[in-house]
Amino acid sequence: MNIPYNIEYTIGEDLREVPTSKEEMKLAILFLEEKEKVTEDLTKILGLKGELQRIIGDSKKSVSTLKEALKISNDEKNRVANKLRLAIAFHFDGQMEKADALFLELIQICLNHEDTHSYLDFVFQHRGKYLLQCGDIKEAKNCFEKAMKLRLKKGNHSLINSTKVCLSKIKSFPIHID
Repeated sequence: MNIPYNIEYTIGEDLREVPTSKEEMKLAILFLEEKEKVTEDLTKILGLKGELQRIIGDSKKSVSTLKEALKISNDEKNRVANKLRLAIAFHFDGQMEKADALFLELIQICLNHEDTHSYLDFVFQHRGKYLLQCGDIKEAKNCFEKAMKLRLKKGNHSLINSTKVCLSKIKSFPIHID
């Protein structure tokens, strides 16, 4: 889908996405709300809308939108993508137990279903960010390393670089983990 607004972001010091232009991202959300009224692929629209809501800092709306997307989804890949988005939204909303439970569920789904295995690196990466915020540096590093292994196999340099940023963040902690 071609969105006529800037929805790009950078990664901040806290490993969270920071919109390049928060105002443009808000306009993109309004654009998606208009698309909701006329699209046949509402699950994808709601998933992207929920993700953008989280990135601009509205995690409560994000959680609500992503729950709505999951209610109407009947495609396993879309369900996994939106469950991952929801786990991240729970994390950002401070609902840590719900986030962790969903991350663990997603790992099992991705490991046991070949059609969703391509999401596993994203699950590990975002669970690592969650664990890092929770103070579990050793397990966060483990998740980032698993994500890196999968991303090296994919050969996607953007994803590899994203994981390198996460691994370098681990090194900044006063407790060194080997």
